Amino acid sequence: MKGSLAAFAALAIAGPAYSQANFDHDLCGSRKPDRALSACTRVIQDRHEAPEMRVLALRNRGFIYQDRGDLERAIADYDAAIKLATLTPPRQRSEEAGLLAKTYVNRGVAHAARGEAEQALSDYDAALDLVPDLASALQNRDALFFKAR
Repeated sequence: MKGSLAAFAALAIAGPAYSQANFDHDLCGSRKPDRALSACTRVIQDRHEAPEMRVLALRNRGFIYQDRGDLERAIADYDAAIKLATLTPPRQRSEEAGLLAKTYVNRGVAHAARGEAEQALSDYDAALDLVPDLASALQNRDALFFKAR
């Protein structure tokens, strides 16, 4: 009985934090940018979060910044996501490789928007190293080559 009571007490204490974390995960991926930005930031700053969740939150927040034209912050978040993703051993290689490749593409688009063609090309190539037939990387790389002609 004592063990059950202790387990219940632990769940009761952890329950609200767990619920807030789940709420932040859901909200971070929502289409409400202001609320998503705050939720993603909480996920990123929570050192108890799984690295995979922090990578997704960095990627989502970077996309919000990019959409708002804040390319410096977007690139910083993509940099952090890529660094964390490459330090974390992948559990499902193909799915995680796909997300990492898309993060490279997003960062490449941000670099291209800043006129940094070499960095953009490097990011598109890194994405294609991970997922050789990734359409967005191929299209953006081709557009960069076309623009350079």
